[in-house]
Amino acid sequence: MLMVGTWKRSRWKQNVKQLSTLYQPANTLVSDIVSTNVCITRYTKCGQLDVARKVFDEMPIRTVVSWNAMVSGYSKWGRFSEALSLVSIMHHGNVRLNETTFLTTLGVCARSGSLSEGRELHCSVLKTGTECFELVGSSLLHFYSNCLKIEDAKRVFDELRGGNELLWSLMLVGYVQCNLMGDAMELFLKMPKWDVVAWTTLISGYAKNEDGCERALELFQWMRGSGEVGPNEFTLDCVIRAYGRLGVLCAGKAVHGLLIKYGFEFEESICGTLIEFYCDSEAVHCAKRVYDRLENPCLNASNSLIGGLVLMDRIEDAERIFCRLKEKNPVSYNLMIKGYAMSGQVDQSKRLFENMKHRTMISSNTMISLIKTPFQSNVYVGTSLIDMYSKSDNVLYVKEMFMKLAKKSLVSWNVMIAVYVNNSMPGEAVDLFLQLEVSGIEPDAVTIASVLPACGDLSALLLGKRIHEYVERKRLRPNLLLENALIDMYAKCGCLQDAREVFDAMKFQDVVSWTSMMSAYGRNGRYDEALESFDSMSISGQCPNEFTLSSVLRSCSLLGDFDYGTRIHAYVIKLGFESNQYLGSTMIDLYAKCGFTDEACKIFRNMDNRDTISWTTIISSLVQAEKFSQALAHYMDMICAGVHPNEFTFVKLLAASYSLGLNYGKLLHAHLIRLGMRLNLVLKTALVNMYSKYQKMEDAIKVSNQTPDYDVLLWTSVISGFTKSLRVTDAIAALREMELSGIVPNNFTYSSILKASSEILSLELGKQIHSRIIKAGLEYDTCAGGALVDMYMKCSDLAEDALEAFRDITSPSVITWTSLIAGFSEHGFEKDSFQSFAEMRAVGVQPNSFTLSSILRACSTVKSHSQTVKLHGLIVKTKAGCDTVVGNALVDAYAALGMVDDAWHVVTSMIHRDAITYTCLATRMNQMCRYEVALDVIVRMYMDDVEMDGFSMASFLSSSAGLAAMETGRQLHCYSIKAGLASGISVSNALVDLYGKCGCTDDAYRAFKGISEPDIVSWNGLISGLASTGHISSALSTFDDMRLAGFKPDSITFLLVLFACSHGGLVELGLEHFQSMREKHEIAPQLDHYACLVDLLGRAGRLEDAMEVIMTMPFKPDALIYKTLLGACKSHRNIALGEYVARQGIELDPSDPAFYVLL
Repeated sequence: MLMVGTWKRSRWKQNVKQLSTLYQPANTLVSDIVSTNVCITRYTKCGQLDVARKVFDEMPIRTVVSWNAMVSGYSKWGRFSEALSLVSIMHHGNVRLNETTFLTTLGVCARSGSLSEGRELHCSVLKTGTECFELVGSSLLHFYSNCLKIEDAKRVFDELRGGNELLWSLMLVGYVQCNLMGDAMELFLKMPKWDVVAWTTLISGYAKNEDGCERALELFQWMRGSGEVGPNEFTLDCVIRAYGRLGVLCAGKAVHGLLIKYGFEFEESICGTLIEFYCDSEAVHCAKRVYDRLENPCLNASNSLIGGLVLMDRIEDAERIFCRLKEKNPVSYNLMIKGYAMSGQVDQSKRLFENMKHRTMISSNTMISLIKTPFQSNVYVGTSLIDMYSKSDNVLYVKEMFMKLAKKSLVSWNVMIAVYVNNSMPGEAVDLFLQLEVSGIEPDAVTIASVLPACGDLSALLLGKRIHEYVERKRLRPNLLLENALIDMYAKCGCLQDAREVFDAMKFQDVVSWTSMMSAYGRNGRYDEALESFDSMSISGQCPNEFTLSSVLRSCSLLGDFDYGTRIHAYVIKLGFESNQYLGSTMIDLYAKCGFTDEACKIFRNMDNRDTISWTTIISSLVQAEKFSQALAHYMDMICAGVHPNEFTFVKLLAASYSLGLNYGKLLHAHLIRLGMRLNLVLKTALVNMYSKYQKMEDAIKVSNQTPDYDVLLWTSVISGFTKSLRVTDAIAALREMELSGIVPNNFTYSSILKASSEILSLELGKQIHSRIIKAGLEYDTCAGGALVDMYMKCSDLAEDALEAFRDITSPSVITWTSLIAGFSEHGFEKDSFQSFAEMRAVGVQPNSFTLSSILRACSTVKSHSQTVKLHGLIVKTKAGCDTVVGNALVDAYAALGMVDDAWHVVTSMIHRDAITYTCLATRMNQMCRYEVALDVIVRMYMDDVEMDGFSMASFLSSSAGLAAMETGRQLHCYSIKAGLASGISVSNALVDLYGKCGCTDDAYRAFKGISEPDIVSWNGLISGLASTGHISSALSTFDDMRLAGFKPDSITFLLVLFACSHGGLVELGLEHFQSMREKHEIAPQLDHYACLVDLLGRAGRLEDAMEVIMTMPFKPDALIYKTLLGACKSHRNIALGEYVARQGIELDPSDPAFYVLL
């Protein structure tokens, strides 16, 4: 296009005539004004603009010629803003603008891209009627074309083309500039005359893109065949370039013959083009021959040959020509710097760079013979050195070199952006791109392709879309590199539809395009479509590379499609990639996630070169399979093999320490310090999580404060740690500090605080967090919404609060549904639990193991046989019974129904049984008073090689207490001490209960004293044991001790106290305690308490009072309470009342023989 500009200026010079001014000063001042104008013109030509402006400002009277001379001077030296400012002053000063003013100013607007100022000038042209002047109309069209406003240019063309032949050529140039080659061809066919300029413009437009080179050559043959006009040197220059891009050496040589025929061979620009053509065609000897035939090779031709020799790695030949140059420009130095860098002579390139006198940007015209691709124009001194050092890790040094450059070309901007992207600094890359936009340098395809990955990494979708619009507006497509970058950017931003539209619009998709699309599907969780894309790629004939196969293997892993994954494994072997470390790591991950850990280890052992990634992958796989000891062993082998772990290795190992214990975690922490690992955010968060898991929050805070870096994940880990330790105040303080630091909490942060609210049953705190969630717009989020549902279910007496929060969630997950179902069950709304479970399945959400266990607990509570059987069928159908949690819940449901055989059947069908399985059975047997059967469970546990835990031990001790089997209880006590279970609170409480029920009060006291921190159950167990063995005063004394120790009695405590008072004959004290339940302790008496009160009064002979209690209590009497009063009537020989009470009891339970016996 630079050539087009040259031709255009030549034609203008031929057409320009002396324009008369429309303003004439007084005759007496004419000579002075003319001489001053000449002086201004002379100064502006020499670049002395400030002196010219001073002369201009001192003129007493200025003509329009004076103004034009000054505007023209500013325009010539690129000071466009000052030129436009002067025109504005001229216009507001009522100086009438003439044709010359319009010509010069429109040129300024065209070169500076000042669209608004150009439009205003267009209005002035229309007002003055000067658009009819040929050159003014041409300038208008040229202005709109340069600003890429082709529709406006077309409008000018349509209005003025009648008497202006020049407009046809300019309109053609405009279409070519905007890459609208279809419109250009259509206009060309309508032109009244096809001169050499028109032909060359069209040919150059097609030749500048590789896709249009063949069309350009067809036009050249058409031009020669027409015989109307012959080619000039610019035409042949374009044709040579087209043959060079296509690599057609023979045809290019034929055009070389035409150049000789027409006498253009020794033109400087042509020589450079020929040398470049031969270098591109790898015929450097021909390029050298052209160069040697020149008597005085110009610098442009010399640089072209040096560039070709450098690309052919003939650095010595290039060096000889460089040394022979009498005059060297920055391009010469730049090419040699590149040459030395490419040949590994870094010191030589650096020395050459430092010896340069002038480090300035070279123009596009000088570099035209060095262009290899459309983005390599405007190369300047120093860019090569930046590019060379950009391959190192010293980003600061590269940045320093970049900042020192006096003028920066587009290439240097591109290199610096790429350096930031390659060094994982996307924020800096985007900032630099925005600075480039402000600098006035127009980004090209390489700039865009470099910055788009940074947009994707930052999820900067708006900027990415703006760049995409720029690509479309500048018609930079088709460009494979650019289109692949767009696909990747949209995929990273989660805009899969946009990525697919770019992919489908591509004329040609290479392996990178397909791989990008598969990665996009995989990144967005659409793994099936990723595999379908691989199938489509195979059908298209494209051969996958290692990155394609890795992407497909990841999709197989996440999809759990082992069969497809083994097919890809076969592909890997077939294509010879089995030794590829990256693919090996991906295959390890596939086999491990599909449950084939041993096969994953085998693949790992067969790998030739195991790097940090492969070691970390196998360690991660073992951790995922809960083979924590093996994971730790592999880590030790990794160290012995001399492979240095990275932060992700330690992150995976720290996850294993959750099961291996705190000491392992501390050991890993010490090891990473010893290895000098940089404590980045990922590693710091993993350490904080590890210490938080063991409630070592001081250590967690110490780790978090070691570096100033914080992000939302780290803050959330700290807050979660505080909530796990029930340090809610600290969690809230951390949340406030997080917000003050400028980090916005996310859904997981709020979920952690809500979990704390649920743990401490603080509805007020939960509501405050709910308001923050609404303010943050997260009430529709699945995670935050699920936490709200859970909080309201646990903290609120109204299930409607939780239900309202649930309804706000856009797409409730299975976790949210489970929280709702479990919450209904805990509130006693089992029917709502069953209904919610049915609704969940109806909307297509499949229950997980926790959902099934929650709904099975509801079945256990209401003892629903039909619901249990239905759920059992669903579990068998979905193969959910393989999950131990589900199996245990099903065992408990059947045992709660008294269907012991069915419960045992489920136990025997379970793949894995644990202590919870047998604890459920033993607990339910105890509830049914089948203590012998409960104790038989111990034998089954032993045969199944399942060790007791604290809860199972407590259940077996309760069975022994129920049988008063002192010997069995002592044996269990000894085993609990040996197994280290005796210190657990549940076992200790069970021991107190056992010895108390067996009458061994001293042992009961001893067991109680052995509890470091007794709870209310411990106190109740001791009171119960003392009261049931007749130690009434001791039982009541223990009750007083409990209250003095700060424990608040519960309903069970009062039941035991009333029992003690009843059996001790302490009527008044019993009545006093009964009254204090509601008045002092806010405990509503239940039916059992009234039964004890009736027994208390009945034993004391106060039968009428006992009957009054039955008549006035807020509960419907049951058979037991009537039996209690009937027994008292028998003891005190009150026949009349006894008969009445017996009749009432028999009506309730006519089959109970106790009434008949007592009568």
